[in-house]
Amino acid sequence: MGRGKIEIRRIENSTNRQVTFSKRRGGLLKKAHELAVLCDAQLGLIIFSSSGKMFEYSSPPSNMRQIIERYQKTSGVRIQEYDNQQIFTEMTRMKRETDKLQANMRRHTGEDLNDLRYDDLEQLELQLENSVNKVRARKAIHYTLISQLTASKLWHLDMLAYDWIDHLLQNQLLQQQLDNLRRKEQILEQQHNYLCRYLEQQASMEEHHRPQSLLLEPKLSLSGEEQSAVATATGGATTFDHVAMQPYYPAYQVDQGCSSSSRHNSRSSLEFSSLLHHQLHPYRLQPTQPNLQEVVTADQLQHHGLQLCWLARSN
Repeated sequence: MGRGKIEIRRIENSTNRQVTFSKRRGGLLKKAHELAVLCDAQLGLIIFSSSGKMFEYSSPPSNMRQIIERYQKTSGVRIQEYDNQQIFTEMTRMKRETDKLQANMRRHTGEDLNDLRYDDLEQLELQLENSVNKVRARKAIHYTLISQLTASKLWHLDMLAYDWIDHLLQNQLLQQQLDNLRRKEQILEQQHNYLCRYLEQQASMEEHHRPQSLLLEPKLSLSGEEQSAVATATGGATTFDHVAMQPYYPAYQVDQGCSSSSRHNSRSSLEFSSLLHHQLHPYRLQPTQPNLQEVVTADQLQHHGLQLCWLARSN
């Protein structure tokens, strides 16, 4: 009875996988040797195991290097060689950086100060003073803790005392992290203000390029006194071409400066005031809310998320 067909997939058991690798590697090397001897073929075989070990075989009398060179000549593929000049340049750069770091270390220890100018010496002095202040502050904290332990007769230096000291140091670290979070919050707030201004500019551009089909065609018919009052409010514009209804976006009014600049940048739009709301009876809104079927004022429209404006054209 013959052997069953083996499923070609990775063997999960590491021991069985290593045994199978050894057996099949030996069989592959044997087949390669038979092919080279029987058929007078020149071949090279390189095997890497899963653990990183390399096994190779080359048909005598040639070696693996000769076989690889012949392969490169035949296929036209060249293995990339390292540029000695590039390596030398990189080593020179790394040497300069190493020398610079060593010189800085010697300057901080006061060993090599001859080639420093007055400004460099002053800067080095400030750096050393800051380092000394930090060391003294840390030393003062430990001295205070030790003094408190000595005064209260708790000089035991056991694990509890060490844990208490570590807890205080961790509190300082948390305070530093809190300061970093506050700085990040300021940065995010600046980004939020920038996005708010950007959205206001986009809304202004969309309002400027709004299609004329969105405007209502009927014109207002005002009396002489009403035209005089409107002309006084609009600075001389007495002819009203269109009445438009604009949606009110509360999301854009996060920043008061953004909403005020958007209203001042609209050159041809005026908000309805309470003085002229009784003149708009011929153009009543027909919303879905039953409580808006009556006369609508500017304050009521703003309460329901709408804002009316008229476009004035100067004579």
